[in-house]
Amino acid sequence: MFCCDMMRQNTSFAGDKEELKKIIQYSTRFDEYMIRVSDNSPSGICIHFCPWCGRKLPASKRRMWFDELDKLGIEYSLFDTQNIPSEYLSDEWWKNRIKKY
Repeated sequence: MFCCDMMRQNTSFAGDKEELKKIIQYSTRFDEYMIRVSDNSPSGICIHFCPWCGRKLPASKRRMWFDELDKLGIEYSLFDTQNIPSEYLSDEWWKNRIKKY
C-alpha cells in the first residue's frame, strides 16, 4: 500500500484521531493522499506523488464517488452521511467496481 517506508511512517488514515500529528492523510473512501492542513480540520491538499521517493500515487476517486451518488439519485453531504449507503463510506464502492473489469 505504501510506496516507501517514509510514506508509511508519516501517513494516517482518515478518521484516525490518534495519529493527527502525521503529515500525510490517506482516505480509503477516495483512494487519495493529502498533506494535512494544520488548522485542526480534516482538510488537506491532495498530492499526486510521494514527497519522499517521488513515486506516482493512485489517482483520486473523489470525482467518481460524487458521480456514482449522482447516478443513484442520492442526496449527499460529506458531513452528514446518513443518506449515503454504507458501501460508499469506505473503499468498498471502488474496489467492487475494479473487480468487475
